[in-house]
Amino acid sequence: MFPFHTWLPAAYAEAPSPVTMLLTGAMSKMGVYGLLRIALPLFGAQIAQMRTPLLVLAAATVVMGAWAAAAQKDLKRVFAYSSVNHLGLLPAGHLCTGRANGERGHAGQPGRSVEMA
Repeated sequence: MFPFHTWLPAAYAEAPSPVTMLLTGAMSKMGVYGLLRIALPLFGAQIAQMRTPLLVLAAATVVMGAWAAAAQKDLKRVFAYSSVNHLGLLPAGHLCTGRANGERGHAGQPGRSVEMA
């Protein structure tokens, strides 16, 4: 989420193309998966308390990532900013479904899992 992933476009632009695709397809999604599987069960109540500021950061990430991707000329930077955009969509969807307060078996879980894939 913005401002924590501002290093990502530079890493994508400097990396070879196969590494860029690996970063886009797997590594960033593994970080979100780790957040959902490890941090959420441990800190569910605290995340629920911080839901509104986290949603604001997620929305800012989505909007800023999309605008920055649209303004790029380099294809790797387009991938980088669209990946940042996607990294904003995942927590936004997760926080909007109510799962952040530790509810089990929420109906939005399959949709979030599909979105991550």
